[in-house]
Amino acid sequence: MEVETALILLPIEYNPDEKGKRGQVPMKAFTDTAVEISKLFQKYGLGCTIDPFPKFGIWAHLGVVYEDVNTIIEINSLPKAEKKHLIKYCKDKLLNRFKQKAILIKFIPEVQATLVTVRK
Repeated sequence: MEVETALILLPIEYNPDEKGKRGQVPMKAFTDTAVEISKLFQKYGLGCTIDPFPKFGIWAHLGVVYEDVNTIIEINSLPKAEKKHLIKYCKDKLLNRFKQKAILIKFIPEVQATLVTVRK
């Protein structure tokens, strides 16, 4: 089975409201997302890592430049066949939850991942 790593970039602040104010996204939104993704792909034994170190990003759309500080949710060993399901989940759930016009998902070929467990 071919697998890849998926990186979902999520903002730590909502897009500006009509007054230009940005509200903080609560940590619960990130943990809820990680739990939902883990449940969505539980038959594969997948989990998520929430990267605590923010990344500053800039992108433009229709002449408007957006600046975001993002965190990343990482999913390792995602079967390539599940890519469409993850994209649909991001579209159906995360765009609204994080109040975004777009969310970037990076799919990276997985070189090799090994799960090391405790012997019993």
